Amino acid sequence: MAITTLGPNEINKLQDIIFDGVRNLEECEALQTGMADTIKSVAEELQIPASLLKKAIKTAFKGNYAELEAELNDLDALLQAAGKK
Repeated sequence: MAITTLGPNEINKLQDIIFDGVRNLEECEALQTGMADTIKSVAEELQIPASLLKKAIKTAFKGNYAELEAELNDLDALLQAAGKK
């Protein structure tokens, strides 16, 4: 079906999904902004880098600590082999 041949029902569905998508993205953006402010505030309070706190949150969310640990071990081995550690 070509876009130019959309009927009234298809146009309504298209309008609905675009409206819902925009609203959802606006909500996500607001949540991300609020979370960034909270992270910054807590990081300052605890005197830790905000970037480290963000990384901890992402790692907890993704559940990929073991993967990051293995990558860090590989990095350590490379730096030791190169005499840069």
